[in-house]
Amino acid sequence: MEQLMPFREVLEAIDQLSLDEQETLLDIVQRRIAERGRKLLAAEIQEARQEFGSLIFAVEDSTSSGLLVECERSAGTLRDPERAVGRDGRG
Repeated sequence: MEQLMPFREVLEAIDQLSLDEQETLLDIVQRRIAERGRKLLAAEIQEARQEFGSLIFAVEDSTSSGLLVECERSAGTLRDPERAVGRDGRG
């Protein structure tokens, strides 16, 4: 594996560059940082889309009234037990 320069040595090496070279280096580093940020954001968006897709699938898999009944049942606020049975006869 390649040996990395200690941070202090990197700073000293930068001091040896001309002002134009330092500005070019700064531009390159900023672009690399921005690219890393974009890749990280893209990965987070992909993960969120997958989680959201799973949630949508779970909601579509049950009826909205059945979902409401389950929420009320979980919260202990189900007032009308007959609502627990859907139109298709499932509870």
